[in-house]
Amino acid sequence: MGQEARFIETSPKHIKETGNSRMTYAGKSVYVEASESEKGLRFVQGHYENGISQIHAEGKLQVEAGAKNQTGDVDFLLHTLKGDLATSSPSGSTRVYADTIVLQAATEIIIDAPTIRIGSTTIGGTREIKLIASDVKVQIADNDPKSLGDFLKVSNIFKAVSGPKSTIDFAKFVGVV
Repeated sequence: MGQEARFIETSPKHIKETGNSRMTYAGKSVYVEASESEKGLRFVQGHYENGISQIHAEGKLQVEAGAKNQTGDVDFLLHTLKGDLATSSPSGSTRVYADTIVLQAATEIIIDAPTIRIGSTTIGGTREIKLIASDVKVQIADNDPKSLGDFLKVSNIFKAVSGPKSTIDFAKFVGVV
């Protein structure tokens, strides 16, 4: 971008600076804007020569959008062009609330944790869980995955060989006893 020129604009609670060639933890700054509240809470945003753009708020950072949009419009779009999108709450929780939450992926959705709970902690809080698929696999420990229908003995194969006229001991037939 040509020749470096440093510019600083200040007021008692605000500073704006461009072109600072001094190295910071994020590299040389292209642009930094900082302010501090009467309680001493700082807000800093900057863009650095190493390509990082940062927003740092010592208090709560709240982003609101769409006050004049129509119902059903996308009010906030976060788009990554080539890399991943990562959120982190190392000493807290990540909470998402909406009337409907849609998780959609082209290939796979992975939920991974030592314990996974689906449903409310309040008895009766979750009224229904729907699993809608051609097949639902269940794998316990190192065993081979099995169809949930077979696991619960409600798949078509169980229906075909069970009933009052069946002479087949189905449990022995499939080797579960």
